[in-house]
Amino acid sequence: MMTEWEKKAAADKTNANAVIFFNDKMVSIEKYQENSGNSAKRNGFESANSALEIANQMKSILKEHMGTSGEKT
Repeated sequence: MMTEWEKKAAADKTNANAVIFFNDKMVSIEKYQENSGNSAKRNGFESANSALEIANQMKSILKEHMGTSGEKT
């Protein structure tokens, strides 16, 4: 997932695009887990909390790689 994000053009690596990209990936992963019987809820995690945690981690990663203007540092 991260390698796919890293391959994007620098101009496309905005905070707004990151939120959309990673939310779409999370939905896809959760659907796969539900269909395979390995859902987050079944494992004792609430999907909303997991998604929030991942989003917060992604924000931290983006802040490390981008300035406040959204430009890659």
